[in-house]
Amino acid sequence: ASGRPYRPNNFSDQGYGDSLTCTPIYLSFRNPSDSIILSFWHQPQGNGFAPEIGDSLFLFFRNNNNVWNPVWQNRGTGVRPFFQTFVSVNDPQYMHDSFQFRFVNFTSLNLNDDVWNIDYVELDVNRSRNDTTANDLAFTQQPTSILDTFTAMPFLHFLPTDLSANQEIYVRNNYDAPSIFTVRHKAEELNAASIISTNNLNPFNAFPKSDATLNNPSYALGLSGSGPFTVRNTYSLDPLNANDPRGNDTIITETVFDNYFAYDDGSVELAYFLSPALNQPAKTAMKFELRQADTVYGISVFFAAQVPSAVGKFFSIVLYDALGNTTAGDVVLHQQDLYKVQYPSNRGEFSSYAFDAPVGLGPGTYYIGISQPANFASDSIYYGLDVN
Repeated sequence: ASGRPYRPNNFSDQGYGDSLTCTPIYLSFRNPSDSIILSFWHQPQGNGFAPEIGDSLFLFFRNNNNVWNPVWQNRGTGVRPFFQTFVSVNDPQYMHDSFQFRFVNFTSLNLNDDVWNIDYVELDVNRSRNDTTANDLAFTQQPTSILDTFTAMPFLHFLPTDLSANQEIYVRNNYDAPSIFTVRHKAEELNAASIISTNNLNPFNAFPKSDATLNNPSYALGLSGSGPFTVRNTYSLDPLNANDPRGNDTIITETVFDNYFAYDDGSVELAYFLSPALNQPAKTAMKFELRQADTVYGISVFFAAQVPSAVGKFFSIVLYDALGNTTAGDVVLHQQDLYKVQYPSNRGEFSSYAFDAPVGLGPGTYYIGISQPANFASDSIYYGLDVN
C-alpha cells in the first residue's frame, strides 16, 4: 500500500504479498444445497511485470473458526486474456455470519513484481458454472491525451499544432449480443470552472464480447493568458440496462498546463535500470522544445523502490544543448552533481530535484537527464516507466 517492498533487506525473498479481502457476508441461513458460487475474471501481468511459474494467485475462504483455508490457486504465466474461474461455496464450515474470501499473491517481495488483475467478482446463490455472462458496457483503459506529444506542458509554449488530431477511447462490449455504445464527452477548464466543449460521439455498434476503439475529434481549447490551466475530459456511456455495473461507465483524463513538461501520464506500471559499460557512466536524457525563452529549475523523477535500496546513492543532473554519439561528444550546458536518490513518502509521488540557481535558455531543442557515476552498480536505481 505504501509502494515499498515487503522485505526491504532481502533480495531473494518470496512470500505472500498483496491481499484483497471482501467485507463479511452473512451466510448463517444458507446451506450447501443453495448452489453458492464465487466467480471472477483474472489476468497475469497486464501492464506490469509477469508472475513467474514459482508465483501464484491464491483464493482463501474464512471458515466458522476464523481460519483462512486455501481453496484455489493459479500459477504465474506471461500475459494472456482475462480468464473466468468458478469456485463453489458448498462446505458447511462457510455457512456462518462472517464469511469472507480473500485473494493473495505469492510473489517476489523485493519490488512491485508478479502482477495479477482481477475483475467482475460475483458471489450469489442458485448459480451454475454456465453462468458466464457479464452484461456490461465498459471503458477498458485511459483515453489518449489531447496533446500530440506531451501529457503536460507550460501554456506559454503551447501551440494549436500541439493538439492531437483526436482522442482514442477504448471500450468493450461484454454482452453476448451486438450492442450500441452511446458515449458522451465533456471538456472543462477546472481553475475557471468553464466548459470548453461538449458532444456525443457517433453511436457505435460493437460485436459481442469484443473490444473497440472510438475516436473523438480534437477541439479548440479557447484558453488565453499564461495559466496554469487544467483541462479535464470526461467520457461517460449510457448503460443498456438498469442492473449493469456502473463503476466503469465514466473515465476521466486531465491535461495540465503549468510550469513543467511531461511525456508520461503520471502513473507507473513498470520500471527499468541502466546497464553501463565497464568504467563508463550510465546516462539517460529526454528531449524538450522551448518555443520561447524560459528558465529551467530542475527535474521531477519517479524512482521505483526496490531491494537493494537506492536511497542515498549519488547522481548528477545534466542539461544538454545536443547529444553526441561514439565520435562526437555531448554538448553540456549545465551539470550539477551530488544529488541523492530519495523515495517519496506516498505511493505514486515524484521526487523533485532543483538546480542551485535557475538556468536561462532561449528558444530551441534541449535534453535533460541523469548521469550515474562509472562503476556505480546502476542496476540499483530503478526508474519508473509508463507503458499505458
